[in-house]
Amino acid sequence: NYEQYIFKIIIPVFFIFPASSQEIPSVDSITEFTDDYFNLEKSIPGSVVVIVIDGKIIYLGGFGYSNLGMQIPMDPSKTLVPLGSISKLLTAVTVMAFAEKNSIDLDKDLRSIFDREGIDIGSNYPITLSNLLTHSSGIGDRKFGISKFIGQEKVTDIRGLLKTNPPAQLFPPGTAIVHSDIAFSMAGLALELLSGENFTSLSKDLIFSPIGMKNSCFINKGSLSEQNVLSPNDGHLTDKSCGSLRITNTYAQDDTSYRFFQQIYGLTVPSSNALSTGEDIGKFISTIMQDRENILKSNSVINLLSQQASNYRRMNGVSFGLNEESLSGYKSWSLDSLGPNSSAFIDFIPELKLGVFVAGNIINPSGAFNSYQNVSFLNQFTNELINELWPEPSINERELQLLTADDRADYAAAYVDSRIDYDTPLKLKRLFKQVFVNQISDVRIFFDGE
Repeated sequence: NYEQYIFKIIIPVFFIFPASSQEIPSVDSITEFTDDYFNLEKSIPGSVVVIVIDGKIIYLGGFGYSNLGMQIPMDPSKTLVPLGSISKLLTAVTVMAFAEKNSIDLDKDLRSIFDREGIDIGSNYPITLSNLLTHSSGIGDRKFGISKFIGQEKVTDIRGLLKTNPPAQLFPPGTAIVHSDIAFSMAGLALELLSGENFTSLSKDLIFSPIGMKNSCFINKGSLSEQNVLSPNDGHLTDKSCGSLRITNTYAQDDTSYRFFQQIYGLTVPSSNALSTGEDIGKFISTIMQDRENILKSNSVINLLSQQASNYRRMNGVSFGLNEESLSGYKSWSLDSLGPNSSAFIDFIPELKLGVFVAGNIINPSGAFNSYQNVSFLNQFTNELINELWPEPSINERELQLLTADDRADYAAAYVDSRIDYDTPLKLKRLFKQVFVNQISDVRIFFDGE
């Protein structure tokens, strides 16, 4: 037996997006602010923006170009954008929807299922779908070396990958939150083994088709071909599983210009490699906010937007696929993709009945956490929107609390970031970046996300 450090919380909630005391801004004011925000910023080749309020898409816009060489506009209804790590949210919802329809217990031990497939996950402890979907399985990506992204010619399914490269068990399940691509892809594989169907088909049947996301899909090996290769001037990669729409080119920024960057693919599907349009993601956000029960029942939507695990009960934690954060003082459930294939952000702010999706085709080829200023510009949009159009919250979630001596002792530790970067130098840099706190430290400690 091992000590359970993660606090798993499932709280009965009778409303998901509660009646807000805040006055909802007018559509005109939101449109004016968003147009000004993105039209004034010329350092991003192309971007799409979706804003949903009270379950309705009230803003859908595209700015700049999806292909600079051919001057093809970034169209929120017709341009496919790579979702990167935001794919994890679609993965989680697919798993939850399947579990509902087939009475699958998310807390069932999966080891025997993997064992029958000849996959040794190397754990002496039970590992569940709940663990995998809340980053609390203890399974991490490789500690050193380039481990997450490869060229399209090497894309494989997660089943073959796990048989040849067993996952790393960094911690016992339930003892720490470690964000892991491998863990989410294992959840997708578990679904395939339980259902006998491939994940691409399951996601289409359980999510995309029921809510009319006609231009969304997960890339798999079968959808790639020699004709899919991108080049700077002859158009876009077209993925046959997403219909006939074109995928945006992606660009890296040099000192004064943009450099075409060849699309690369996540090694682990379905934790990444989903494609969608801004309009389709707007439909997804709207469905979740309206709680229509056409993909998830109300209880599952509640679990999607409430804390399921945390490293400490007073810290922000995670739900199924989303991170608990604070935006301008309001609690949000958010996810981002800042890797060498995608710059995208999604936020749910229940108190404001607000959902936002922003994606741009400028990327960070050297790793997610060496952010360009223009990527930060995308990331800050929801914050700036709230600051401009909504008043400050009546209760500041980050208000300093007086702690007793015993409480202070609870926080005494060396804090490190649990995220894992793409290459060895960045991993080492993060490893040695620590914050030391003792029980008499006279400091303010803000826990956000991780």
